[in-house]
Amino acid sequence: MSEEKEEKPIKPPVKPPTPISTKPVTPTPTTIQKIAKTIPPPKPVQPLPIVKPLPRRDFIKYASIAGGILSIIPFIPFGSFFTYRGVLKEEAQKIILADGNFANIKTFPVNSSATFPYPRTGDPVRDSEPFRQFVLIRLPKELGGDREEISSFRAYSNICVHLWCLWRYSPQYKNLQCPCHASIYRVEDGLAIKGPAALQTPPQNALPMLELDVDDKGFILVKPPVWDVNGNGVVGFGRYIKRK
Repeated sequence: MSEEKEEKPIKPPVKPPTPISTKPVTPTPTTIQKIAKTIPPPKPVQPLPIVKPLPRRDFIKYASIAGGILSIIPFIPFGSFFTYRGVLKEEAQKIILADGNFANIKTFPVNSSATFPYPRTGDPVRDSEPFRQFVLIRLPKELGGDREEISSFRAYSNICVHLWCLWRYSPQYKNLQCPCHASIYRVEDGLAIKGPAALQTPPQNALPMLELDVDDKGFILVKPPVWDVNGNGVVGFGRYIKRK
């Protein structure tokens, strides 16, 4: 009996390993990288300037200039309105209306108003300045406005004492109304009764007021005022109301 030959298992052929490339791999740009390229680089931060202390000589010079300006405020136009101390008197003037006619007690309608400049200079630019504007009001009938006498009239500064807006007279409600912050003043004495102006302490809760007179022809005159809180008041600041 012949010996059988032992069969050896056949091994599969082994593939040689894939050689690793030594060339650099160029990555494919992603969407984020593409967007990043469109963003400009940040600007370099500028260093803060070095502030040098003001020399003593220059400080004294600037302080002197500022002091000189403050000292002349009462003597420039409307400077007296910002410094309520002191007394400034004006001359008596007739009230001239927008149509060029003088206000007359015989023709001015009851329960109506008209704006006029005081003190009037004759210069249209200066006469149109807000701090020079006053409002002449003839009282409604129930407050005696139908009487042909000067007590039927009032003249108040057109500047609200709250934040210097220009108020308007309302014939319907018979009061003075500020359109900016809804302050309301009484027509008979100019005292604020509603709104932020009414919350201010005296004398900052009443409008400056001019005293009026009438000549023999019925023309309304402004008496020389005293720009003081105890007198006619200070425009943009206020006035003490004298209690009777």
